Amino acid sequence: MSKNWLQLVSAPALHDRTPIPDRHATWLELFFDLVFVVAVAELGRILADSLTANGIVEFVVLFIPVWWVWGAHSYYGDVFDQNDVIYPLASITVMLGVIVWSFTFSDALHGGATAFAIFYILLRLLNTGLYLIVSRIVPEARELATILSIGYMIGIMFWAVSLAIPPPLTYGLWAAGLVIEISWTSIVYMILEDVPAQRSHMDERFGLFTIVVLGEAILGVASGTADTNWQTVPAIIGIAGFLIAVSFWWLYFAYSDNDIVNRFVRSDWFGVIRWSLYGYGHLPVFACITAFGIGIETTIIAGAEGHEFEGASRLILFGSIAGFLATVTIIQWAGLHALPRSTIATRFVGVGIVLILAVTSTHLGLLTTMVLLAGVFVVLLTLEIFRLTSIQASNGHFE
Repeated sequence: MSKNWLQLVSAPALHDRTPIPDRHATWLELFFDLVFVVAVAELGRILADSLTANGIVEFVVLFIPVWWVWGAHSYYGDVFDQNDVIYPLASITVMLGVIVWSFTFSDALHGGATAFAIFYILLRLLNTGLYLIVSRIVPEARELATILSIGYMIGIMFWAVSLAIPPPLTYGLWAAGLVIEISWTSIVYMILEDVPAQRSHMDERFGLFTIVVLGEAILGVASGTADTNWQTVPAIIGIAGFLIAVSFWWLYFAYSDNDIVNRFVRSDWFGVIRWSLYGYGHLPVFACITAFGIGIETTIIAGAEGHEFEGASRLILFGSIAGFLATVTIIQWAGLHALPRSTIATRFVGVGIVLILAVTSTHLGLLTTMVLLAGVFVVLLTLEIFRLTSIQASNGHFE
């Protein structure tokens, strides 16, 4: 047999072989992202059921591996999906696996660590196996795929060892494995002298997943107001929450650039660092948007019941808003075009005001605080729209 049997089944290839001028997400990739809504919604439910400091920690601990499974599989498809057979089958398998995996989330840190870890290991082994296939049949990517798969296997081994170790050491092994896996991609791109060129659309994938989690935030507004009959206080809070969610959307997409990843993966080590900051910075962006949906839902319900802000619920709402504003600014600064210095300064002033409102909210009251919070974002958007319009009118470039 002259050809490897894998080539008879499928032929993954780098996208530089047949460049696509305007490459966009496929229907399968859109479906894949929507299935992850199940996982994100389950994580949000866990947070909503435990509005405590421990609940916030659990949310973050579980969100990171879920995000990594999504990101790692999406990036493989970004580089090697060429309408072959294996990638769609692998994607469908991951989709089913994530749905079942989500059933283990609630007990993952409460006696169910083994089931959670087993599903993570299986999902990551599938992704690593795809790279091993590429290392066999895509000569120009053999070194990249081989080295990536080695690093991923090392990280997965930490999770495998955790199956035999009781908590809390279990979670330490999870953290170590995640650090190795997540950092390995950047390290490989920094140490390889000849990185295969690719035609990336990962920027669009980040944007689509942002839309997915923004949908969860809007759902939080809808859920919070569902049983309030649009009474004055919860209605105003709901409108404020909607305005903040819309602001999130505008702040993220107003500075989108579809060529960021293409430029950075071919650049020097400093470019790779900025690419890593941009790509991995989406983790807190996604987590903050998801947490905001829970925060605004609980705030609307509290307003309907005549309550004020309480402990962790206040931390979730204000922390997610300030966290989103800070991290979206950082990833955009790290992008292809640096943000105007005045925009960065204005946004971090906004972060400071949000934190001040968090501290003073007990004195201002829930309704007043939410109106002021929405006002902060209305002012931010007004300033940025005016600034962008002025820049584009003068020279079409950021300063």
